[in-house]
Amino acid sequence: MLAKIALSSSAIKDLSKGPLAHQKKYHREFTELLLRHGVLVFGSEEDKTAFRRSIQDGDGIPIASRQVWQAIVAEFEVKKRLTVICPPGVSQFASLTSLSDLYDAWKYKTNIAVVGEELAQAMKLDEQESGVLEGAALEIATSITVSEGHIIRSLDVLAREGKLKYGQSREAFWQTVLEPLAKCTRNIVITDRYIFERMWDEVDCDTSRESPEHISWLLARLDATLLPHASVKIIAQSRRSGQRGKPKWGAPETARIVSDKWQRVERGSIEQVEIVLAEPRGERPHDRHIRFGDLAVIDINAGFDRLCELTVRQKEGMRWSYAYSPGSIKDYKTAAQSLEARPSYKEVVIR
Repeated sequence: MLAKIALSSSAIKDLSKGPLAHQKKYHREFTELLLRHGVLVFGSEEDKTAFRRSIQDGDGIPIASRQVWQAIVAEFEVKKRLTVICPPGVSQFASLTSLSDLYDAWKYKTNIAVVGEELAQAMKLDEQESGVLEGAALEIATSITVSEGHIIRSLDVLAREGKLKYGQSREAFWQTVLEPLAKCTRNIVITDRYIFERMWDEVDCDTSRESPEHISWLLARLDATLLPHASVKIIAQSRRSGQRGKPKWGAPETARIVSDKWQRVERGSIEQVEIVLAEPRGERPHDRHIRFGDLAVIDINAGFDRLCELTVRQKEGMRWSYAYSPGSIKDYKTAAQSLEARPSYKEVVIR
C-alpha cells in the first residue's frame, strides 16, 4: 500500500503557483496522496535536512497548507516514513540536470521520482499524455501529475477494490498490501477472536498431518521484514471448557504450539510475540485486523484463516480494507484495547 517517493524541494514549490485557491487544492491533493501511499526517500542527510527546512520555513506555501505539511513531516518522522537510501553516483537531488542523471542515481532505489518543473521540461514530461514518464525501473512525475502515474493509480485501485479473489495467492496479498507496511514499523497488533481456532482444532484432533495454517506463515514473513527489535501481539478470544463441545485452550499451551510451528528466520526482527486470550462474552462482533503501529490498519472482515492455504479457497474471496488516517487508527486501537481489557490470560513467546 506504500510507494517510495523521491521528492525534490522544487517540486513542492511548484504546488504554490497560480491563484491561491489552486495552490491550496494542489497542496491538499499532494499531501493526501503522501498520507495514503508515500514513504519519502532522500539521497543524503543533506537532502532530508533541506526538505525539512523548506517545510519549516514555508517559503511560498499558503499558511494553512504549511501547517498540514509540518504535521505530515512530524508524523512521517515518527512513523519511519522519511528515509535516506544514499544511491550511488549523484545523490543531491538539486544537482540532477538530466534524465540520464536521474536514472543512474535513482533507478530501482525508489518507485517514483517527483521532480521540479524545470527538470520536467528538460525531460519533456509534458509530451507524455499523463505528464508521467513510466518505466519498470523508475516512474518520473511532477507534484501535479504524480497521481496520474501507474503506481499511484494502481495503489488507489487496490485499496478501493479491497479483495483477494478466489484462487489468488496469499503471497501476492503479502507482497502488495502487508509487506510495504511491515517495512516501516516494529510494533504489530493482530486482533481476531478466532485466529487460533484452526490451530487448536488440529491439535485436538491429534492429526499426524500438518494442516495448512496462517499464524506461523504470517509470523515468518513479519520476522523477515519488520524493523529491528520488533514485537507482535495477538489478541484473541479464549475457548471455555465445553464451548461448542471443544476442550479449553490456555495462553501457555497456545504459545507453546505457536513457538513449535513458527519457522524463525536467522537474525529475524521479532524479539517477542505476546499471546492474549480474553474471556468470551455474549456478543460476537467481527473485529479482525492487523495494526502496523500507528502507521496503518488492514481490516480483514472474514478473518485471518482465509490466509491458511497458499491460495484463497472460498468462492467469495477475502474482503479487506485499508485505514491510514490517525482517527481511524485510534478507533482500531481502542477496539483492541477493549477486548484486551476483559479478564484475560497472557503468555509471551520469547525468541
